[in-house]
Amino acid sequence: MARPKKQVKLKEPIKIRLKPLADGNKSIYLDIYWKGVRKYEYLKLYIIPEVNPLCKEQNKETMALAERIKAERIKALHGHGVQ
Repeated sequence: MARPKKQVKLKEPIKIRLKPLADGNKSIYLDIYWKGVRKYEYLKLYIIPEVNPLCKEQNKETMALAERIKAERIKALHGHGVQ
């Protein structure tokens, strides 16, 4: 019986990361690693503690915006490289 093949997970050059802040919020930043160079880009977007459905929805929208910014940066990276 043959072993099932493992799916290869492609690594992305940009990851969204969160930095905890003193007030309980989390700051969203991009961790960019391209051709041996690491760079961080803070987006000035924040995740707030989810105490009610309104906060939860706001966090969802903020993460969607961060994902769109990440996609734009990946496109730019493949076109020009790290600035």
